Amino acid sequence: MKYIVTKMFSAKINGGQSTFLPGDRVEFPEAKAAKLLRADVILSADPEIMEKEYIQLLARFWSLDDTPPGISDKDADHVLARLDILFRELTRQGRKVPVRLPVERNRHEPNQKEVAL
Repeated sequence: MKYIVTKMFSAKINGGQSTFLPGDRVEFPEAKAAKLLRADVILSADPEIMEKEYIQLLARFWSLDDTPPGISDKDADHVLARLDILFRELTRQGRKVPVRLPVERNRHEPNQKEVAL
């Protein structure tokens, strides 16, 4: 599967050391890709997968205020940074993605339906 590099990093691939720069499109073995995905240095080049991750992170971001005080500013900054990377890549590919969830648009407006139109 192809991936897009989001942060510069070096890795041993096929016995040699390689440096990857943000924006590079690369293909990694599945085991290596899983480790790099967890480290947030790459993201899937498949727009469907990116959009799904974006929507999940967006829901998490808008629910940070509703969670117990166990969420640190560092965690919130991490979610926001990943959202920014995904938003930029998706819009660069011509995808239109929301900035707020439909429920969040009307969250503070009285007498509104649950879903914004």
